[in-house]
Amino acid sequence: MKMRLQKFIAECGIASRREAERLIAQGRVKLNGKTVREMGVQCDPEKDAVEVNGRPVRPLRSHLYVLFNKPRGVTSTRRDPHAETSLTDALPARYRSLKPVGRLDKWSDGLMLLTNHNELIHRMTHPSFHIAKEYYVEVNGASRATANRRLENGVMVGKTKTAPAKLDHIEHHGEYSSFHITIHEGRKRQIRIMCEEVGYKVRRLRRLRIGPVKLGDHPAGKCRELSHEEISSLLRAAKLDDDKSETDAGQTSRRRKP
Repeated sequence: MKMRLQKFIAECGIASRREAERLIAQGRVKLNGKTVREMGVQCDPEKDAVEVNGRPVRPLRSHLYVLFNKPRGVTSTRRDPHAETSLTDALPARYRSLKPVGRLDKWSDGLMLLTNHNELIHRMTHPSFHIAKEYYVEVNGASRATANRRLENGVMVGKTKTAPAKLDHIEHHGEYSSFHITIHEGRKRQIRIMCEEVGYKVRRLRRLRIGPVKLGDHPAGKCRELSHEEISSLLRAAKLDDDKSETDAGQTSRRRKP
């Protein structure tokens, strides 16, 4: 089954799809011995020889999908010399090579997905695919209907307006209020900035769901590999279920207890 060259490179774990496009444009990719500089060139992973920087590119044998309940205080980059605790420090050794599907800021906690499936990462994080991310938010004081409507209608952040959000489970707890907010974007610190723009001070932010995958009662600081059903639903949400090579890779994801 043929696929675009940049997608194949990304699926082999060499680079993200955008990085693969840059490698092609720079003349660092060869297909069957010939340098390729144009986008959209197709390759057959089973028959064609692909090289990046003179080295052969081979498909990953399987994809791995891991759920991690990130505690507060952990920086969600894999390596950060300035962080007290990075994602690499918090993960078991066998998962440290996986990439996060979006990030959480240091003082937020909750669901993170980790994988070596680069095309899935692209689709789950790019706003054009409309993947829902649900968060639990606590703010100081009482929630206000006008502020909530602004969050639902979209808030100006810099020169751009956020897409409409969904608020539910709005509750008052005396000195603070809580609600669930669902968005389809993933800008840096987006929920915190949106809340600040409408006059809320966030005291806790926890991610509960990415697409069809839910955090549930999974313990903080622990990992688990996704079930077959979760992988299938994730691929469907990212519109990858109609690609046999993607589905087969998901079905062969290794199963180990963390």
